[in-house]
Amino acid sequence: MVSTASGLTSAEAAARLAFDGPNELPTGRSTPVWRQFIGQLVHFFALMLWVAGGLAFVAGMPNSASPSLS
Repeated sequence: MVSTASGLTSAEAAARLAFDGPNELPTGRSTPVWRQFIGQLVHFFALMLWVAGGLAFVAGMPNSASPSLS
């Protein structure tokens, strides 16, 4: 199985296709959107923000606990 500067012959290309299969990458499994959303809610830094917001609310500073609407 050697190629030349002019390329492969049709017979060699057919033999390689039969032996190795098509030149394609396998498709990966995709993650469902709901699972990606849950994953973002429980990410480490998101959890830190949830805790900080909860602590600010408990400490009597609800303006620091909720996002600004203005």
